Amino acid sequence: DGNGFTGQIPTELTNLENLKRLWLDNNRLTGAIPPELGNLHGLEDLYIDDNELTGHIPTELANLVNLNTLSISSNQLTGHIPPELGNLDSLRGLALSGNQLTGSIPTELGNLVNLRALLLSDNQLTGSIPTELGNLVNLRALLLSDNQLTSTIPVELGNLEKLERLELSGNQLTGHIPTEMGNLVNLSALLLSDNQLTSTIPSKFGNLKKLERLELRQNQLTGAIPTELRNLHNLQELRLDGNQLTGHIPPEFGNLINLHTLELQSNQLTGIIPTELGNLVNLSALLLSDNQLTSVIPSKFGNLEKLERLELHHNQLTGAIPTELRNLHNLQELRLDGNQLTGSIPTELANLENLSALLLSDNQLTSAIPVELANLENLERLELQQNQLTGHIPPELGGLTDLQELILHHNQLTGPIPLELENLHNLRELILDHNQLTGHIPTELENLQNLQALWLGGNQLTGPIPTELGNLDNLQALDIIHNQLTGEIPHELGNLEKLERLELHHNQLTGHIPPELGNLGNLQALRLGDNQLTGELPIELWNLDNLRTLGIANNQLAGTIPREIGDLENLQVLFITGNQLTGTIPPEIGDLENLQWLFITGNQLTGCIPLRLRGVQHNDLTTAMLPFCPESSQ
Repeated sequence: DGNGFTGQIPTELTNLENLKRLWLDNNRLTGAIPPELGNLHGLEDLYIDDNELTGHIPTELANLVNLNTLSISSNQLTGHIPPELGNLDSLRGLALSGNQLTGSIPTELGNLVNLRALLLSDNQLTGSIPTELGNLVNLRALLLSDNQLTSTIPVELGNLEKLERLELSGNQLTGHIPTEMGNLVNLSALLLSDNQLTSTIPSKFGNLKKLERLELRQNQLTGAIPTELRNLHNLQELRLDGNQLTGHIPPEFGNLINLHTLELQSNQLTGIIPTELGNLVNLSALLLSDNQLTSVIPSKFGNLEKLERLELHHNQLTGAIPTELRNLHNLQELRLDGNQLTGSIPTELANLENLSALLLSDNQLTSAIPVELANLENLERLELQQNQLTGHIPPELGGLTDLQELILHHNQLTGPIPLELENLHNLRELILDHNQLTGHIPTELENLQNLQALWLGGNQLTGPIPTELGNLDNLQALDIIHNQLTGEIPHELGNLEKLERLELHHNQLTGHIPPELGNLGNLQALRLGDNQLTGELPIELWNLDNLRTLGIANNQLAGTIPREIGDLENLQVLFITGNQLTGTIPPEIGDLENLQWLFITGNQLTGCIPLRLRGVQHNDLTTAMLPFCPESSQ
């Protein structure tokens, strides 16, 4: 095995009449499995997994009456599992995982009473799990995950008292979890995630004292978490997330000292976070987000020195962020966003030298952003938006060269945008809108060549839009609305070929709309309203095939509305009110079948309104002081 063999399996192997073991696994063999292998009657072990074999499983393999192991996993086999394999009385291991097998699991496999391992995961098997599998009393591993199995889990599986691994995740199983599974006292892994299981978690699971992994995530389970799970002292991974569980987190979980993963997020859990969870000193992941947990974050969490992920976001937690979290030197991700936390951001968080994500947004945090956060050299995401933070943006943050997201919007930050941010060469998102920032937009931002989103709207920025922004080749969104920007729109913005949103409205911009904007083939939203723009609408704008929103209202634009506007087939929103446009409303606007918003008043338009515009859901046509065109003119 593992010799890099290519080509097909030679049928000449059948000449080796006394062959007992054939290991061809982990090669690059192609083609079909030769049915002639069924003539090797003395064969005891056949390993041809981890190749590139295609075709069906030959029924002739059922002639190998002495076979102990048949392993053909991780190939590209298709078709059904031959029911004849149920005749292999000596078989101890049957591994067919990682293929493209279809059809149902043969009930005949229930005859293989000597079977120790039945591995059928990662195929396209359908139908129900045969109740006959409950006859395999010597089975240690039953792996059926990642198929398309339906119906309920057979209660007969509770007979498999020697079972150590039961994996049924990633199917479409329904109904209750059988309480009989509480009889499987030798289980070390029970994986039932990603199904449609309902009702409660059986309290009898507390009998499974050898259990190391219990995964029931992404089902529709209800009720409380059984306190009996406190008996699972060998448990290392407990994943119950993505259900509809209610009630409190059992404080008894603090006794599960071997636990290194506890995932209870995305349920409907209430009450406080038990301080006893601070006893779980082996935890590497504690995920309790998207529940309705209240009260404070236990300061005892500072004891969890092996913790790498702490996610408590989207709850109703209050109080200050505990300074004791400074002890979590292995922490890589800290998510406390979407709570009601108060006080300042602890400077002690700067001790978390391995932190790559710090998300504290959507709370009630006050005071300044600690300059000490610049010590977090591995930080990739810093999200502090929607708080009440004040003071300047620390220029020291420009030293976080791994940073990919700097999101500070909706605070009360003041002062200029630090020039030092130009050093954040990996930055993809710079979101500073809705603060009280002043000064010019730094031309140095052109150095952020990986930037995809630049949002500076809702501040008090002045001066021109830097032409250098036209060098940000990866920019997809540029939003500088509601500032005090002056000067012309740089024609260099027409170089931003990936741009999808250009929003410059509510400034004091003057001059013409650059025709170069017609080069922005990916543009979906162009909002230039509430400025002092003059001149005519560039004909190049009608090249923007993907445009959905065009807002140019409340400027001083002149000329006519060109007929080519009817070429913008994806246009949904058109705001052109409050300009000095003349001439008639072109009937081609009626061709815009996706148009939902149309506001055109406050111009000097003449003629009549095309009848087809009556169907636009939101419009100001009744105040346009123009009649509708007669049907004969349409």
